[in-house]
Amino acid sequence: MTPAEEARELIRRERERQVTEEGHTEACDDIHFNRELAQAAGCYALVAGGCDAENTAARHWPVNWCPSGFKPEGGQKRNLVKSAALLQAELERVIREERAFA
Repeated sequence: MTPAEEARELIRRERERQVTEEGHTEACDDIHFNRELAQAAGCYALVAGGCDAENTAARHWPVNWCPSGFKPEGGQKRNLVKSAALLQAELERVIREERAFA
């Protein structure tokens, strides 16, 4: 498996975990139209980039989300995977929104 294939697979599995284990379905994602998914993804990316997790959450975690939902863990790669899966969810949400209003 190439690094690109591994990255895509890790992101796919994380997104699947978010849906099946945490219940973050498309319908759930669609209520986050104030860019909360992108903000959450940014938090994980910032931590993966070396920023302090506590400060990042306090400053950038979506204001209407419970702070305990921010769970940076497992090092840089794990946090990049979480970030990418959240970005995928946000991009899918934006595409659904655009199509609904097209």
